[in-house]
Amino acid sequence: MTDIFSDKHIENVIDLNRQIVANRDEPFGLDDSQAFYDIFRRVNGFGGESDPKLRMIKKAATLLSGIVWEQPFKNGNKATASAITKYFLQKNGYFFPLSTDDDEGEYFKLLERTVEKFEGDVTIYFEIERYLLGKVVRI
Repeated sequence: MTDIFSDKHIENVIDLNRQIVANRDEPFGLDDSQAFYDIFRRVNGFGGESDPKLRMIKKAATLLSGIVWEQPFKNGNKATASAITKYFLQKNGYFFPLSTDDDEGEYFKLLERTVEKFEGDVTIYFEIERYLLGKVVRI
């Protein structure tokens, strides 16, 4: 994987969500395909950032917060966003450790706060970006 999501990569994210909700015995659906594809257009738009780590963090924060906040899928948005963000970072040479229960608790609280934000709230992406900047390390 590169730091650009191709159409095939994006379709793989849809398949990942399908698998996640199937394992939970929940219904699958891409309820807002426009929002879903817009997230990946935004992620792919950070090519001009010269600092490689900051570029990856911005892309990962946009991916994670975009799926969590936009809720494009019928179910499994946070799980899908978390899995694809961790995978994306790993494939691009970065690690997002959640090594303790406290780390996981803090992370899930952040995701819950993100879901509850109102449209136009500038912290939707910024709060996750700041969080990832403090956690993500180069492999």
